[in-house]
This record gives sequence, structure tokens and C-alpha cells, in this order.
Amino acid sequence: SRLMYNKSVCQRIQKNPEILKPLVIQTLGFSNQYIDPQSLSAMAHAIARISSRTRKSIIYSDKLWKVLENNILEAAKIENFDSRICANILWSFAKVNRKSDKIFKIMEIQVLSNLDRYSTRDIANTIWAFATVGYTAPKLFDAISHIPMEK
Repeated sequence: SRLMYNKSVCQRIQKNPEILKPLVIQTLGFSNQYIDPQSLSAMAHAIARISSRTRKSIIYSDKLWKVLENNILEAAKIENFDSRICANILWSFAKVNRKSDKIFKIMEIQVLSNLDRYSTRDIANTIWAFATVGYTAPKLFDAISHIPMEK
């Protein structure tokens, strides 16, 4: 099953974090390339999951998160991110306790631009992420407070 595979992969990484080195180095090479929002979201989510499950920082972690941050900021200038992408990016940064004012500000703008298309789950993940890193977003929280929630 997927859970067993993820657990197995994380156990191998825990024993030998160096096995991620080629993937991380390749990702660091993306610093001068455009990466679409869905791929950025998937990369951030995967890195955060591996880090939280193995309880180890990934090799070159600071550089890796900085490359992701820069790419996310650049992509956000070009296009609007859908609700799942925003929620995943925010969850990822919060999961590894990476507070980036630039990311949370641009994601706040992105979320506010399409809040009406957010699922209850995406709203919950978004609120959790902002609260976890301690980023205050009064306009966002006010807008969310006026959304009728499904029961």
C-alpha cells in the first residue's frame, strides 16, 4: 500500500539521508528555470513530508527551501494558483516551521483572489499553516470567517 511504501522510503532515508543528495542537487539546479505551480507544490509537499516523517532535515535544506521560495514567488507573479496548490505550499512551509513572510504574503493574496473556490479542507489547511508559523493575516481571516461552512 501507499502508506507502507512511504514508511519504507522514509525508513531508508532515515538510515541514509545521503540517498536524497542527487535529487536535491538536481532540484537546486532549478533556480534559474520556470517551474509550474503544481510542480512547486508537489516538490514542497514531498520535502516537508520526508522531513517530518524522518525527523531529519534534508541535505542542503536551507538552499532547497530558498530555491522553492524564489520559484514560488516568481510563478505567483505570472499566474494564479488554485486552492489546492496554495494550501499545499502553505502546509509544506508550516510543517517544517519555515516562516517566510514573502511566501505567506503572496499566498494570502492568492488565497483571497479565489477563496470562493476553496474546499473546507483547503481552508482548514490554510488557517493551520498561518497559525503554525504565527503569520497574521487579518483580511484573510476576516474573509474566511464570512464563508458558510458545510456540515
